[in-house]
Amino acid sequence: TNMYRYFFSCITIMFTFFHSALGDEKQKVTLNSGKNTTIGVFVEQGTFITSLKSHQKTITSKFELDFLDNNLLLSGESKRFGISFSNAKFSHSFFHKYAESNAKLTVDLTGRPGAIVSAIKGFSLAKLNTDEFGYSFGWAANSTEKFSSSFDIKISSLNSEYVLQNHYQAGLINSREISHKKNQNINFGYLQSVKWQAGNRADIFGNFERSLSTKGDFWSSEDFSISTGLRINLQSQAENKHKSGELEGEYELKVFSSDGFGTGKGKFNNNVDGFFGDTHYKSIIPLKSRSKRVRFSKKYQTTSIGIELFDEAKTSKLSTVTAQNVLGSNNQYDVSTSANLKLKGLSFIFERPFTNNSYGILGANISKLNYSMKEQYYLKNKTYIDGSNGDTPFINFKFGLGNKIKLRPGTHLFIETTAETVRGKWFGVDHSIEEFSTAMGLGVSF
Repeated sequence: TNMYRYFFSCITIMFTFFHSALGDEKQKVTLNSGKNTTIGVFVEQGTFITSLKSHQKTITSKFELDFLDNNLLLSGESKRFGISFSNAKFSHSFFHKYAESNAKLTVDLTGRPGAIVSAIKGFSLAKLNTDEFGYSFGWAANSTEKFSSSFDIKISSLNSEYVLQNHYQAGLINSREISHKKNQNINFGYLQSVKWQAGNRADIFGNFERSLSTKGDFWSSEDFSISTGLRINLQSQAENKHKSGELEGEYELKVFSSDGFGTGKGKFNNNVDGFFGDTHYKSIIPLKSRSKRVRFSKKYQTTSIGIELFDEAKTSKLSTVTAQNVLGSNNQYDVSTSANLKLKGLSFIFERPFTNNSYGILGANISKLNYSMKEQYYLKNKTYIDGSNGDTPFINFKFGLGNKIKLRPGTHLFIETTAETVRGKWFGVDHSIEEFSTAMGLGVSF
């Protein structure tokens, strides 16, 4: 798929990330030339989001809503601990990561006269518990006196358990259903990290991580996580030698594309097939995005300030597992929703370097959002279709990490991993969105 090709291209190009040519880049930062290996133990905690793609078309005879029919988004928290061996150039880590994520739908509908039941109330709660055991290999970037960065490639095994709980009341029906599925995958991905040396034996770090899995018995997965942690070194770190240079160029132009996904939470007001009421959701809804971007920045000592133009497309599709003979014999029920969103606008971006080839990102996006939504219900052997479309202003905020790969003086490739968020209540809307994306492109300094 396009997503896998994009992901593989990011991984392939980053294998050259710490080529020796990086040492020649002119920056007001320092290059680490220490050679001693340091052993450390680390622990971290963060935010976790996963997209499950089902590989089986199923039909249920239970009174339940199961959204693992195509794509399902779940969000939660992750914890990781492990041991690492590192020197001035490379690092090796063995780790265990545990993640708990969930998605929830709460329904409160009232039937009008003539509806099949007088009311439908209840919830569907999907939980995913994941154990991950793995190994990562990293390249250490150049460092300043207090900061350093790294880029890691990881491979791991995933053992996951999916638990679906449903509790619904519909007329005389009072249903409680629980189902379980277990899945095993091989996972691979990358981590972008920045570390701050808090003491001779301690580092505080932040990670941006993205990974993909192979097909399992029931699903494959794609994950994003953002975490912070502490590494304790078992011996004093060797004092590093440094040399400094000058920042390269006053202006910078970047041309790039991005790929990502996200989800949200909020409330829908329902009015279809004789029912009205509210549906509250957390996660569940998948949102995939692709964009093309151009950024122009000016450097001011330790900070770059830029304007970015972008053209972005977002798509979303969600469907339930078909329920058969639940609301009467020979009666099937399923629901699907889809949305297409197009955004064109500009971003205000602040970049602050940590080292000569890594930097932090903070920005705001302002755009015009054009959307079209479609809802389709199949009930009592009839198909009901509803939809809407329109335009609205859209503002969201983002932060992230970036790394550069020098090609020649003044020219580099780069990769950025960012998180974006918008709170609908700021604009009087009952929805909030969180997205994560990977961007890759070409930069020119002059």
